[in-house]
Amino acid sequence: MEQISDWTSDCTNSRKRKNFIPALNTPSGIAVTTEQKEAELERYFSQRLGHSLNSDRLEDLNLANICLIPKKGEATRVEDFRLISLMHSFAKILAKMLANRLAPKLHELVSPNQSAFIRKRAIHDNFLYVQNMIKNFNRKKKPMLFIKVDISKAFDIVNWPYLLEVLQNFGFGQRWRNWISNILGNSSSRIILNGIPGKAIWHMRGLRQGDPLSPMLFILAMEPLHQIFKAAEEASPLAKIDPKRSRFRCSLYADDVALFITPSENDLIAVKRILETFAQISGLHTNPGKTEIYPIACNNLDLDNLLSSFMGNLKTVPCNYLGLPLHTKKLRKIDLQPLLDKVGARIPGWKGRFFTSAGREVLVKSTLSATPIYHFTVLPQMKWVFKRIDRYRRAFLWKGDDPEKFNWKEDQKPWANMDLPCDEMDRCLFKAGTKITVGNGIKTSFWNDNWMDGQSPKDIAPAIYRLAKRKSNSLKKELEDNHWLEMLHPITSLVEIEELIQLGGLLQHINLVAGQTDDISWRWTANGQYSAKSAYLAQFQGSNALTEFTPLWSAFAEPKHRFFGWLILHQRTLTAENLLRRHWPCDWIRSLCNSAFEDAAHLAKECPFTVTVWTQICIWMNFQLPQHHLQGNLSDWWSSFCTISPRQNRNKVLRALITTWWNVWLERNRRIFQQISKNELQVAFLVKENIDLIEQSRI
Repeated sequence: MEQISDWTSDCTNSRKRKNFIPALNTPSGIAVTTEQKEAELERYFSQRLGHSLNSDRLEDLNLANICLIPKKGEATRVEDFRLISLMHSFAKILAKMLANRLAPKLHELVSPNQSAFIRKRAIHDNFLYVQNMIKNFNRKKKPMLFIKVDISKAFDIVNWPYLLEVLQNFGFGQRWRNWISNILGNSSSRIILNGIPGKAIWHMRGLRQGDPLSPMLFILAMEPLHQIFKAAEEASPLAKIDPKRSRFRCSLYADDVALFITPSENDLIAVKRILETFAQISGLHTNPGKTEIYPIACNNLDLDNLLSSFMGNLKTVPCNYLGLPLHTKKLRKIDLQPLLDKVGARIPGWKGRFFTSAGREVLVKSTLSATPIYHFTVLPQMKWVFKRIDRYRRAFLWKGDDPEKFNWKEDQKPWANMDLPCDEMDRCLFKAGTKITVGNGIKTSFWNDNWMDGQSPKDIAPAIYRLAKRKSNSLKKELEDNHWLEMLHPITSLVEIEELIQLGGLLQHINLVAGQTDDISWRWTANGQYSAKSAYLAQFQGSNALTEFTPLWSAFAEPKHRFFGWLILHQRTLTAENLLRRHWPCDWIRSLCNSAFEDAAHLAKECPFTVTVWTQICIWMNFQLPQHHLQGNLSDWWSSFCTISPRQNRNKVLRALITTWWNVWLERNRRIFQQISKNELQVAFLVKENIDLIEQSRI
């Protein structure tokens, strides 16, 4: 798999180089610079697109082919096929051009409660808003209904006249609306059956699949629904849910509509009429069978009678919203079990034993490690979930033979022997890495922040901190009229008196600046802005140097060679040393030099056979080995090559070294298992052939 991935990447890069446009002939001369070429392309296509959009022949360029892909093994009905629409390239270019113009302005047109397909907005914004609303209503014991409205076949049934009217009300000009009208009105599709396209089917409504403009038009079509609910609340047909905390009654993500209403008959009737009216106008009908109603703090209400005439199925929280578990309390293990099932279900179909180690590494990184990211962007990170996912990753990476095989202890790492997630350690790191300049004291926490010469009152006077009734108050609030003294429990010991005097003396010299906000800067970056990279590197401050693996993974070598090099540097290859540790029978003096005990360092650096092969490779590369280059341990030896400059030479040397290790390992195994041997020069030729093949793949 990794070879296919690299081959595809190489072919793509090669095609990019061949498709590069060095210059264009224009009416005014030759366009050489990027700006000149972009101006010529814009002039040419603007002229052609203008003529095409005003003609009656756009239908010839706005045709799509629909391919039928079976959803299961035995597909016998039309419903058993998945429809894949392949648009004409011209129509796709035109739609992409309009989408590029619309995308930067979309956030100005659409309310903040919509986040789908809008730059600088995320799906997690909708989830967090709904989650906080539900928790707020549940905490206050305020009866509320949370309704998940399902829009039936959303993209396929949007009425075109409605969409054009919405665009007009948003302020889109006549030319833009004419473009949209021509794109929609001249569109048609043909169904390809057994490789033969059928008759053209002219579209009458809906937005086409595969069109980059369709998602943006759809969220514009959904925006009036939010405005209708907002107007109904202002005109009082709908009761206000929480004027102080709730900015929006509904949360919209594409065709997923989340709605909050009070459990009253009037509100239910009003919502039903709004949805029915919106469906008649827009064509976006509600699917009663998939609409779900979740009561919040409605214990004393007869919901069955109240919802008898309302569409939807009555259910109870917890539930899922946008693929994430939604709960009023702390998440249970059963709420995260679907995530673990999803990760675990991928492994059996992959047949890991038929992949190389590097291929399994690619799948672990791209899938097993990436799948939980969506959940843990907003959900609390639970230690037991990480351990379970790590078990899956270990089992697949090592062919499932030994899930604990990858449990290598690295005590020199800053997170060694630390429980995950390390919430308290994260807070300590953040406190140590931040510098607070006090202004008006509003943003600074009196007890917890390091605003007193790099220390916090909690650390200066821990006994007094334990007596504080409000430990989260701001600096401004606590300093006003010595409010922090009033919020202390009675003092009962001499230690508390001493700390009180000490803290009070320090606070006498603190003066707040009314017109200046508190400034919180990050110590580990030049501009004072926090970055995950700087926080990661800060954990290694004062630690011993570790093996540098970044040059290994970035070396332009075969993935299996890089993976083997990683095992060598970790000293985890099955050399005689590791075989004896596992109590496996072996000859501790192996067949390459027959003179020394075999471990990873000996095989990769000290073995005379390896040294001879590596010396020959360096001669071919015109690389001068430094004197005493074999001194030091394996990690230091590797690090000495990682400091070679310039970078281009370093990459070549590291690639050659990794490839040499791989071929030496193959020669060792040939001698042991096949009783076949090659001399040093023959192995060096194999290394050179591997390097030449890699170089040719880059052309």
